Amino acid sequence: MRENTAVFRCHFPNFMRNYLNVISWLQNDNLIIEDGSFNLGHKTFTIGGNLYITSVSREDEFNSYKCQIRNSLTNDILFSSTSGKLIITGFSFSPNYCTVRLVKIENGRNAYLPCIAHGFPVPHYRWYRKSSEREQIEYVNIDSGRTYVIARTGILVIRNVSKSDSGQYICVVNNSEGEDKMSFDLVVKASLSVIVETSAQRIEAGQEVTLSCVVKGFPVHTTYWVKNMKTINTSTHRVKLTASKFLHIAKVERQDHGCYQCFAVGDENESAEGSVCLYLSENAPKLKETFKKHIINPSDRLSLKCVASGNPLPTVTWTIDGGRELPLSERNKVFENGTLLILDTHRELDEGTYVCEAINHKGEKARRDLHIQVLKKPVITPFYFPQSLTEGMRVMITCNVLTGDAPIVFHWYKDNKTLDSFELDVQKTEVTDMGSTLVFRSISKKHAGNYTCVASNKIGEDRLTATMIVKVPPKWRIEPNDKSVVVGDRVTFDCQADGYPSPLIRWKATTVVRLFVHAQAKFKSNFQVIKVRKGEPLKIMCEAFGEKPIDIKWIKDKIEIDSIVERKRLTIARKETIDGAISELISLVASRSDSGSYLCIASNPFGQSELTSRVLVEEVPDEPSDIKIVDRGSKSITFKVTPPYSGNSQINKYIVQWKRENDSWSADTFKNEFNANLHQFTIENLRPFVKYNFRVFAVNAIGQSKSSAIITVTTDEEVPETAPVSIRTEALSSKSIRIKWKPPRHIENIGSISGYYIGHKINHSNKQYTFTTVEAHSDKPLEFTFDNLKKATSYVFTIQAFNSKGAGPLSPEVVCRTLDKDPPLAPKLKVISSSATSAKLKWILNEDANHITGKCYFFVFYALNLLCSSFLTAAEMSFGYSKGRKRFRIFLRSNNDWKLHETISDGTLTSYTIHSLKCGTKYQIYLIAFNEVGSSERSEVLSFQTDGLAPVAPDKQSLMTVNSTYIMLHLSSWKTNACPINNFVIQYKQQGQNEWILLSNIVPPFVEDFLLNDLYPGVWYNLLISAHSDAGSTEAEYLFATLTEKGGTVAPIFINPSSEEHRSRRFIQMLLPITSVFIAVLLIVIFVLFFGYKRNNGLSSVQYLGDNLSQKCDNISMSSAKVVYETVQKDERTSVYCPSPYAATQMSVYFQDNNSRDIAVSAHDNCYDMPLL
Repeated sequence: MRENTAVFRCHFPNFMRNYLNVISWLQNDNLIIEDGSFNLGHKTFTIGGNLYITSVSREDEFNSYKCQIRNSLTNDILFSSTSGKLIITGFSFSPNYCTVRLVKIENGRNAYLPCIAHGFPVPHYRWYRKSSEREQIEYVNIDSGRTYVIARTGILVIRNVSKSDSGQYICVVNNSEGEDKMSFDLVVKASLSVIVETSAQRIEAGQEVTLSCVVKGFPVHTTYWVKNMKTINTSTHRVKLTASKFLHIAKVERQDHGCYQCFAVGDENESAEGSVCLYLSENAPKLKETFKKHIINPSDRLSLKCVASGNPLPTVTWTIDGGRELPLSERNKVFENGTLLILDTHRELDEGTYVCEAINHKGEKARRDLHIQVLKKPVITPFYFPQSLTEGMRVMITCNVLTGDAPIVFHWYKDNKTLDSFELDVQKTEVTDMGSTLVFRSISKKHAGNYTCVASNKIGEDRLTATMIVKVPPKWRIEPNDKSVVVGDRVTFDCQADGYPSPLIRWKATTVVRLFVHAQAKFKSNFQVIKVRKGEPLKIMCEAFGEKPIDIKWIKDKIEIDSIVERKRLTIARKETIDGAISELISLVASRSDSGSYLCIASNPFGQSELTSRVLVEEVPDEPSDIKIVDRGSKSITFKVTPPYSGNSQINKYIVQWKRENDSWSADTFKNEFNANLHQFTIENLRPFVKYNFRVFAVNAIGQSKSSAIITVTTDEEVPETAPVSIRTEALSSKSIRIKWKPPRHIENIGSISGYYIGHKINHSNKQYTFTTVEAHSDKPLEFTFDNLKKATSYVFTIQAFNSKGAGPLSPEVVCRTLDKDPPLAPKLKVISSSATSAKLKWILNEDANHITGKCYFFVFYALNLLCSSFLTAAEMSFGYSKGRKRFRIFLRSNNDWKLHETISDGTLTSYTIHSLKCGTKYQIYLIAFNEVGSSERSEVLSFQTDGLAPVAPDKQSLMTVNSTYIMLHLSSWKTNACPINNFVIQYKQQGQNEWILLSNIVPPFVEDFLLNDLYPGVWYNLLISAHSDAGSTEAEYLFATLTEKGGTVAPIFINPSSEEHRSRRFIQMLLPITSVFIAVLLIVIFVLFFGYKRNNGLSSVQYLGDNLSQKCDNISMSSAKVVYETVQKDERTSVYCPSPYAATQMSVYFQDNNSRDIAVSAHDNCYDMPLL
């Protein structure tokens, strides 16, 4: 298929495929194309033994191709027996593939993914890569410096591949006939090698060792261990395999020595092996764990441990008293681990010196001895105290030892505490190792208790306890006496005695005791709580009982109420009852000051009582005032509120309202309610970096408090969550690159952006990024230019946004290459001259030859500026340009747009003449130079104007020939003023009408005479004609009257006197009643003369018309009528304005001295069909 890529393959038998390699191709039997070559202008090249020919054409059908192969076994070089040729077709069909699906490549080499598709039109290629982690399709970054597509093919080239490049790549091709896609698996391999590492190869038994299998290369599918070419059992607790690459031996034994091998297996049964050998060291015997000196009781069980180490492991033996080897009887047992066990020890048989000895095959020894002593612990003979002991008696008790080895030590305890013989007045005597005696010379109550004797020696101890009971006769501790008590109270007579056993107390009439009972003043309760709402009446009642007289008084804050000013607000009322008296404290309007504790004291001769009344005046809480900000985040604010005055009613909740600072408080304001037990609460779901107003209300059972003072808090910022977007780079020159970007999305969710860190480095370098800080300004574009870069070098850029909280994530990397050469500098432009349709330009180039190389091209831009009158319509604007110049029509509709006028290919020119310009038009022009690198800055913008002016309107006599029902317009009478007229617009109307009748707006300039017919005879008309040219437009208005049916003219229009004269008469008439007779007579004479003058003159209305016109304009006669037109062009011509009785607006007037003349007009010069009134 023409313009596609052809693929030639060299075919050979499958059994030889692994030994034959294509090394080159022959074109026409003489041109050698080596494998991997990209010669011949990138049209013919080879990859992986295949020959690729891009953009095939009919010329390629004449070439034949053969492959050259090398046999890796014999090193012979052979050519294919047959040759291949191209057959080119040209039908349109959708793309189809001609390629391979699996590509394997060594690490560090260049990978070629040959996506060759055939189709017509020539297919377009796009590459994607499938991410193995996210299962997403990502576009391959072509021309990134390391990855690119060979021109005119779909072959994807990845330079210097690494393991990370392995994966699935998808090639998508399409043309106008359809689309297809194919996936490729790229496998990057590296030769496998294995090294087994260990901390030491020669180790001692019992130590631990870890073998590490270090595998280099990839891919690696599996690793496994063997020892001496046998599988290792790793299921035990001693030998474990961790992460398949680490073999750990917890305690090395003798059978662990040998050679360990680690095998790694990759693709196509590729494997590698590494090994290491472990050796066990030989050490002399050493006793690691032995015994200590023992003292035991007869018949006890004795176990002695003797642990020895060494390589090889030594033998352990036991002997006693220097020669007898154990065991000697069934009571003795020696175990393999060196432990000696003696059952049921005897002093005569087992007491002595024991020796543990470890010996190896070389006769090296290690020994340790120990003396074993068999002792008996003391045994105490039971002892007792006499049963009937009373105070004053004497007693002695002895603690005797029946058996036990000396030395024996005695200790005495009373009630589990060490006996203090001095305090108890006890004599303690010890009789050698036989016993210990306690002597009590006079016992008393303090000696009663439990006495313990403890006898101990080196092997143990024995203890025995005896109880001493001392009987004591009764004695008075508290003797009863007379009592006096108030009625109702409890009375107690004390009668207590001591003795042992405890004495029995009985009451007998041996002593007379008198009891007097009285009733003191008292209350039924001593505390009461009274609650009342603020503003309601308050009444506190105090009712006392007891023998009269009873005195009652009220106290608040330690001050009696009778003596304070509050007595004016409080009223005390007293009322006597049968059992006592009632006192009431009354306040008609409760206030906050009434809250507190009131003490009511009732007293009589027999005592007094107090009643505390807690008064709580309930009201709404005070507004919270002590509010502190505990924590301020980006989306939450935490407050701490100190509870305000509760109003004597528990605060049950707080209401927090908040809004943005610029918003107003309303019913829809955000609010949250919090339990009053939580003095600290958090407002969430706020926006970062926003200023909020907060206020807090406290609520109790009575109602809601006033709002607290408004607290203004600004939430914190957040670290930018996303990276800047729309990053674009542009190489400005060989040493500078400009980078542009846009802020991260959703900035409002994090706060603000303080600036950006822009990192750059040379692509594929191992250096870290060099970051440049760029502050963010709202009035400046987000862009930065890097200067002093290296020429023709690829740089990689990344950007991250930051604010006061830190920096956000890095953006994806963007690669840009500096230019090989610089674009030219801006030329200096001059306009030498101009005509009606052309302008001659001249420019000077910069002398720096490095900036312009090869051909230099110039762009000439111009802008056309027109001033359009407000009354010109869109149709009239289009009418001004002929069909052959459509570009200018479109241009007019988009005023002041720059348009490309001409391209100059000869870079050696320094002057040029541009043509096809409009006459009488003001232009702006600038020049741009460019080469193969780029374009220069534009030159200085210059202004010039082509020759020519707007059309000039003729006078009425030259323009029209009037008849009774038509007029003939002589359009050729218009003067072009060096600019051809493009078209005319003709409108007319009857005099006095408001609406103009459009006769035509596309009257071409070649129409010399134009007929305006269907007019009424003897009628005045207004004619409006506008002429349009490239230099501008001119509009003229004419007043004419058609002839009567008999060919006569009609009378001119009568003009009423001016309004100023009318106002003067009114003013004079108002002055008549108040002026003198003289003035009145004078006024009458003046009026007579005035009206007489008007009658004698008999002037026609034409004269009045001429008089009125002459007030503003000179040399305008009625016969030539009035010519009004407006010129629209760039040069500003002086204009005056003349009021017209036939139009409501002012028009620009252009006066012609050569065409205007005075013509006398009177009633006798014309013939009228109607008399003049």
